Amino acid sequence: MTKKITNPEILAIRAAAEVDPACGRVWVGLDVGLKSTSVCVLDRDGKVVHQVSMKTHPTEIGRYLAKNFASNVAVVGMETGAMSAHLAGGLRKQGHQVAVMDALQVHRVLSLKRNKTDTNDARGIAEITRTGRDYLTEVYVKSAACFEVRAQLIMRHRLVQQRLANENMIRGLLRVYGGRVEPGAKSSATYRDRVVEQLLIIQDREGINLRPRILPVLDLCERLQRDVVRIETELEALAAANPVCRRFMVGAARCRSEIGAPSMIKSPRLTDLQLILLSTASQRDDGNPPLGYQPNGRTLAIVEDHADIVRHIFARYLDLGNVRLVADALASEGIIAPERTATTRRVTGGRPFTRGQIYKLLSNPIYIGEIHHKGQIHDGKHEAIIDRDIWDAVQQMLATNRQGERSGSRASSPSLLASRIVDQHGEPLVAAHACKGKVRYRYYVNRSLQHNADRHATDSLRIPAREIETAVVTSLATALDDPLALLTQAGITLESDRLRTILKKAEQLAASVRHKQRDVISDLVARVVVHPHEIAIRLSVAALCRACTIDPANSPDGITLTEPVRLTRTGLALRLIQRDGRPVTQGKPDPGLIALLRKARNWWRQLQTGTIDIATIADQEKVNDSWVSRVVRLNFLAPVIVEAILAGTQPASVSATALRTANLPIDWNEQIALFGM
Repeated sequence: MTKKITNPEILAIRAAAEVDPACGRVWVGLDVGLKSTSVCVLDRDGKVVHQVSMKTHPTEIGRYLAKNFASNVAVVGMETGAMSAHLAGGLRKQGHQVAVMDALQVHRVLSLKRNKTDTNDARGIAEITRTGRDYLTEVYVKSAACFEVRAQLIMRHRLVQQRLANENMIRGLLRVYGGRVEPGAKSSATYRDRVVEQLLIIQDREGINLRPRILPVLDLCERLQRDVVRIETELEALAAANPVCRRFMVGAARCRSEIGAPSMIKSPRLTDLQLILLSTASQRDDGNPPLGYQPNGRTLAIVEDHADIVRHIFARYLDLGNVRLVADALASEGIIAPERTATTRRVTGGRPFTRGQIYKLLSNPIYIGEIHHKGQIHDGKHEAIIDRDIWDAVQQMLATNRQGERSGSRASSPSLLASRIVDQHGEPLVAAHACKGKVRYRYYVNRSLQHNADRHATDSLRIPAREIETAVVTSLATALDDPLALLTQAGITLESDRLRTILKKAEQLAASVRHKQRDVISDLVARVVVHPHEIAIRLSVAALCRACTIDPANSPDGITLTEPVRLTRTGLALRLIQRDGRPVTQGKPDPGLIALLRKARNWWRQLQTGTIDIATIADQEKVNDSWVSRVVRLNFLAPVIVEAILAGTQPASVSATALRTANLPIDWNEQIALFGM
């Protein structure tokens, strides 16, 4: 027997819906938990009609909505979570419109409420569903079939991981007794044979029988491998049944036939998939090919009208030497990008060339019949539009005008050593930066590290630009303060009547270096090599002689200055430390450290009033109590340490992280000893 509805608000909504369906519409908010879900129903005026908590299951919630509100439910709203896909799919099957909103955005809205409970959260979600859904991101929920495939992929990955872990454990146990399983075992059977062979050798040599311990693990590896094969068979069947996956499989087979024998490819970094993409890179028919070409079966054919435009752009760049001027010249000549329609029916062109388009066109090696991929050069199957001589001249001009060689006059903090600094192995360190708020932090990083952010090799360098530039500028200016010793080291004979002029010129040059004038430093510094315990600065003797108005006849190309500093790793970055333990950039106070001391002083003054405690400060600052306690301790730092921080002369061991995490003693002398001062 169905229980009779007695709630007056629900009865009123149902009565209003019979008169006017629009008046009886309700919006439902769900605060989903693992076991139970809080449900809140609002009418069109935002009034709570009903609130209840029930089991987290779409059937239970759907039965509740159908019984009490029939077809009057406008939208059911919830936030993303572990159970949202299950609930959203089940409710949609019952005919409800479900809105799944981004959990982070919903949390920011709900955090404004004073009392945070499941019931209040459900009401807040219902209110968002009723009035604010347009301002939040609605998340697409994948189908159950997608999650089924994902579950199979995850399970296969876990099984492979477990099998490899067990095999590595067996290898480790065998190494203890001098056994070694040779690499190259492609199947579990081959691997088992090799392990059993090593077990027999160990038994004969050491008299130790490891088979009772190792064979059960081998059996487990074989069972795991059988499960992996079973899952892979199911995935292959799913792929064969899906038309999109079948298209990928046909394309892969076609490209595999283009490669022939992958073993002939010498590059170990080029995988089969990259070769597949590479072999058809110049023959793409899924969109527009580069300007000047059109698809022609499995290759590209030249479109002469468009090719003439490409040749004209290369010629104009050689004449003008500036992409901006080329763009202006093309616009004044009435030359625009030809209008072309891709196979996707997307129309491009029909408007003036942009500088970005011209840069891309001038640097595209497809115009000389080549395909460049990760440093490798491959011949394409299409004809070239640009002659090799013209291409080389344009690339040389582009390299000369690249950003690293510009004056940097418009930059607030230009990279002084761009294209001149290398590590001890000769690998270039390129200028990079990161922004936090409005602050820009510059670094010199290994080129390989820049292109692979996940690389964590111990010899990779990421040096703060300000520190390395300060070290180079200081060393160079100090050397210029004694120009006679510098010129003697270069083997230049001085004339006594010109000595005063040379000293005056050297003094002006040292001042320009200390002011970090980019053009002066770029002219003097030929190369900077960063070693673990020193920096080697290659000084251009010719530039020095020009600046001091000296004849450089019979002088060497350069002389080397060394600065004894050592590299100390701090996280991913490296710090340059002098022999006395102080950073190279000493004398410039660290704003972060000063802000930390100021915060410690302000919080301590608030605590001294007795009207506030640490928990209140933590709540106001949106941090935890422990963090506030660690910062407040800095109010009792030794005066010597505080003075060093304010003067910028603290050692590298005194950092914001070290101050917050160190076990700070009460005695000031012990604090000074702790930080090595």
